[in-house]
Formats: sequence, C-alpha cells, structure tokens
Amino acid sequence: MARKTTGGAKKSGKAAAKPNLPGHHLPAPYSKLMSLGYGDFPADYDEIAAALQKDDAHKTARKLLEMVRDESFYDYDEEEYEGGEGGDARGWTRLHALRTLGRMGDAAHIGIEPLLPLLDTEDDYLREDVPFYYAAMGQAAVEPLARLLIDRSAPSYRRSGAGESLAEIAEKYPDQRAAVIPYLEQTLAQEHEDDALTGFLIINLCDLAATETLPTIEAAFKADRVDETLVSLAEVQEHFGLPVTAERPRWEYGPGEPRRAESLEETDPESEEVDPAHTPYVAPEKVGRNEMCPCGSGKKYKKCCGA
Repeated sequence: MARKTTGGAKKSGKAAAKPNLPGHHLPAPYSKLMSLGYGDFPADYDEIAAALQKDDAHKTARKLLEMVRDESFYDYDEEEYEGGEGGDARGWTRLHALRTLGRMGDAAHIGIEPLLPLLDTEDDYLREDVPFYYAAMGQAAVEPLARLLIDRSAPSYRRSGAGESLAEIAEKYPDQRAAVIPYLEQTLAQEHEDDALTGFLIINLCDLAATETLPTIEAAFKADRVDETLVSLAEVQEHFGLPVTAERPRWEYGPGEPRRAESLEETDPESEEVDPAHTPYVAPEKVGRNEMCPCGSGKKYKKCCGA
C-alpha cells in the first residue's frame, strides 16, 4: 500500500481512537514505537535499541522482527481517527520497528531472510527503508541478497531492491565493494528480458562509481536492453566524469505512453513539421544521487527528494 499522510488533529464528533488490537498491548519500550507516528526519530530508535540490548538481544530482535512483519498495524482506521499528520500513529509501527531492528547489531541478522519480500511491499515508506536495514547488516546480507538478485523467478522490483540493498552495503562498508560489484555487473550482463532491472542496476553501479564496469554498461545499451527512461548512456558518461559522446534521449508525449523520438529533427521545436501539441519534453539537469539534496535537508539526494 502507498501510505497516505493526512493533516489535522482529532476532529469534533469523530470517534476516539480504536483500542489496541489483540497482540498490540506491548510493554515499554516496544509500546513507544506505536506512538511515534509519521516521521523519522533516530534518537528514539537509538534509545529503544540500547534498552532492548540490555535484555536478551536475540529475543528482543525477534520481537522487533515480528512487529515489522505484522500487517495488522494497518488495520487502525485513519478515516475514524486522525492522530495528527500521517493518521493513527500505530499505523507507522512497522517502519519504526524496522529502523530500530537495524540498530540491534548482530542480533538483527535474524531478519535478513524473512524481510526480503519487503523489498517490493506496497508500503512505499517501508520499502524505501529496507535497503538501509540491509546496509546496516553489512557482509552478512550480501549472499542472501545476491541469491535474490540473480533469481529470475523472483518479482522484478524485489530483484531491483536487492540490487539497491547491495549498493547500499558497498557504500556503507567500502571493504564489501569488491564482493558486491561483480554481482551487479554479472546480473546486468546476463539479463536480457527485464530492461527496467538493467536500468536500476546501472544506477547502482553509477552510485558506486564503478567505472570499471563501463564496458558492460555500454554493451547493455548497445543491445537495447536498458529502459532509458530510467537512465541513459549520456547520463552514465556524465556521472563518471567522461566526455559525453552518447546522444541524450529526447521524448515527445502524445497519445498513450511516451516514446523516444526517432531523430533530433523530429523533436526540434523550431521545425515546421513538429506538431505543437507534441512538443518534446527535455528533462532538466539532474542532481547526482550521491550529491547533497538541494532541498537543504542535509541528506544525500537519493535518500531524500530522489528516493
């Protein structure tokens, strides 16, 4: 599900918050995760993880994993109760439990295999945070993610999520770069059906500044195996600091899906043959995914507005 965020406080005449569902009457500090609501609260996650590690770390990590996988947290009706931005705070429990689990050290390895399906969950917020959990797991997560990445029977977005997670591991732990890049490059070389996956893999390799993989990337473009609405060869060359020799794709919008123009002349807005209703759209200059986000958040673009 794509999580909705709603503003406002509890409205007069509205029903009070529903009581906790069975299994959700949790003691502290787990109960605090149910009260945080919409937002990112790293200090709270650190505090809760530290408290849980004073107990049996493996037992408490299992409980956090159970909370991450518990879809019944979505059952609190946001229509009946608006608990501030993001609706009922309890609906965000899975996300907060995931972020806390990632702070539990080796005990959190218990979630590596069970959480792989969340790489393509419909909950946008949860899905976008899963690669950061795997980044925190480091080397222990590389092999399970690699197995998923090369599994052609797995859903496409789950495989691309595995690629993103591997890239996050290599970025967080540079000593894992030599292990991760071959998996990304080999999958790129061998994938001949899923052009979206190859596009995402190329983005991952760009994020890692893997210039040594450029021949494999160029071969994928030459074979027309890349969804160029995701990334173009010109963008790759630019990202790697190379002379841009490839043509930048230009797109025109007409009935149905956008299609690539057959030539620059066809997309030239000055040409008399161009239908004004189909004036081509040329994408503005992009912010590098590893550059600081221009919104001023202090985060990298890919972890902020580019997520």
